[in-house]
Amino acid sequence: MSLGKKLKEIYGERNIAVLMRFTESGEGYINEQSKSLFLDMKKVESIKDRNQKLRYQTQVKANIKLFLKEVFDNIIPSPNLVAFYTAVELDILISKFIGTEIAFEKEVQVDDKLKNDYKTMTSQLRESVTIELPEKVEFSKEVIDSWNSSTKYLGRMIMRMFKYNEFMYNQDSLVELLENTNEVFSKKHSLEFSNSDFAAEKNVCKEIYYRFFIIQELIEGYREKLKELLPDDFDKDLKYLKTTITKLKKSLELTKVEIENKVPVQPKKESKYAKYVGMNLKHWKNMEAR
Repeated sequence: MSLGKKLKEIYGERNIAVLMRFTESGEGYINEQSKSLFLDMKKVESIKDRNQKLRYQTQVKANIKLFLKEVFDNIIPSPNLVAFYTAVELDILISKFIGTEIAFEKEVQVDDKLKNDYKTMTSQLRESVTIELPEKVEFSKEVIDSWNSSTKYLGRMIMRMFKYNEFMYNQDSLVELLENTNEVFSKKHSLEFSNSDFAAEKNVCKEIYYRFFIIQELIEGYREKLKELLPDDFDKDLKYLKTTITKLKKSLELTKVEIENKVPVQPKKESKYAKYVGMNLKHWKNMEAR
């Protein structure tokens, strides 16, 4: 096994990836401390005594954890990162609600680096959306086909958004930002229905709806900085994002109309004669005559 693979196995793939990035592009204290930690890791691997090696490895792990916490506690997640994770949440939510594939997961399979990065970022946030979903939802072929088409765009849109983000952040800060952003936008952009039937299904539609606005408004509000990162790509990526949101809105509108037109299943009324089932006709007539 190569030294690089060995270090990833011992100290964690994400930790090694972040420290590598700091040694390549970090400045001052961050750069120096990252290089120092790598030197410590390599020194530990040269120790022959197994017990002594394990003790030093434990100490280096603790030092890495403290250092990264110190750095991440001072990194405020950007609006772009919030928009990106909202798009990932949206993808998962639609998949669970409609029964389609998680589009972004399918897209990243073609790129090993992105596949690993995707695992890293999802493990640092939430593995699934925690919104309560209806037990069983059935939609027409038209609705399913529409979502299958629009979520393909969503998967590719997230792929385009991926390259604008550095996945180094304080996890608690990001979760808090996402929750606060969801709360603000859910009040600002509310999807209205004509009746109150199928409340669980309608609640999920509302959760999907306001996330469209989080993504678009945060990206457009942060456009100058994003354009600085990738000036040749940004305008095309923003246009693709807007096209995707338009297609997703059309799919949601079809879903909304279908839910509104559904007739709730009425509980079956028991016949007033049900208690007489099994009685002979003569006895039944005698009971009715009383």
